[in-house]
Amino acid sequence: MRPHPLTAPALLDPLYEGATNPARWPDFLAQVAALFHTGTATLRVADMSSPSVLQSYTVGFDQEANQRYLREGVEEDPFREALEVSPLGKIQASHHIIADRAFERSEHYQQVFRPNGNFYAMGGHFERSSCKAVYIGVHRPQTAGPFSERERRSLEFFSPHLRRAVRLMGSLNQMESALQQTRAALDHLPFGVWLVDQRLHCDWLNRPAEEAVRTGAFGLKLHFDHLLLTDPLEAQQLSSAVAAITSGISRVETVRLGMSGASLMMLAQGDFPGAHRLSGLNSQSLLIFLLDPERPIAADTERMRSLYGLTPAEIRLMVPLLSGRDLQEASAMLAISIHTARCQMKAAMHKVGASRQTDLLRKLLLTTASVTPETL
Repeated sequence: MRPHPLTAPALLDPLYEGATNPARWPDFLAQVAALFHTGTATLRVADMSSPSVLQSYTVGFDQEANQRYLREGVEEDPFREALEVSPLGKIQASHHIIADRAFERSEHYQQVFRPNGNFYAMGGHFERSSCKAVYIGVHRPQTAGPFSERERRSLEFFSPHLRRAVRLMGSLNQMESALQQTRAALDHLPFGVWLVDQRLHCDWLNRPAEEAVRTGAFGLKLHFDHLLLTDPLEAQQLSSAVAAITSGISRVETVRLGMSGASLMMLAQGDFPGAHRLSGLNSQSLLIFLLDPERPIAADTERMRSLYGLTPAEIRLMVPLLSGRDLQEASAMLAISIHTARCQMKAAMHKVGASRQTDLLRKLLLTTASVTPETL
């Protein structure tokens, strides 16, 4: 029984599942093999210059024959050159490329096709660059006869979808790489970072945050992946702060942690550039920063000057504020009056474009905080 082109769309779901989870490609190939009543199917990424196979997914193949092909058989493949010059997305049938008698005498048939009980094949490149190509192929015994034009068109139906799937895989790989780099950068920050939902369920936390909840520093802990404060008053303040942000009443909230001078700063994840990449966060997700005066943040003073035009005096005030000190503590550390500190802070807020002290610290925290060797 020959497959009808209208049966092919039923395989699109497993095809795109393969794009998001490469471990599912064999499932898709198994259904392709069933669709065309073939014993084997392949999806491979080839190096156009070597030639060699960079990545391979197969179903139904004799493993020894497949490994032999991957090691040494690619160069002898009689279909390789024909597929390389074919229009992208066009499926070719093997009997149009090489005569049956010639193929029967070929090393490729003896080493690869014959151990798998196959003779006829059809396939083609559906994505190609100057150095790589991605192709699909199906194969069947000689007794089943060559693939028909209708079957060729049916397999060709998948070409644009496979092309989109491969490009999606590339985009997802780039996003995963960016995600890993972002997480690595956050792990090296000198302050704790949590990504939580509005119920304070933790989606992700960096290493300083892990250390804080592991040691119970400042009364912080995780219980069934929920961020908690052991002090009842602070826990209530934390809940109120989360409610204020998620309801839109406030963009930034802080909770002081005891008499240590440490505090939690919270903001909606939309206020943190690129935060959506860190996990599957929705619009109600929050970022929480642990600011600890004992683990000072090394602010990039040059960026403060170049980005916002802050003066040296304003920059000196920002450093203790970014470490969790309040304005009174910062003015005492700098031996300046509270009036002078307020004037400097207002000037800095105007330059940074912040309407409140918490907005000022949020912007500076996300754009100028850096890590010194002492904090690593």
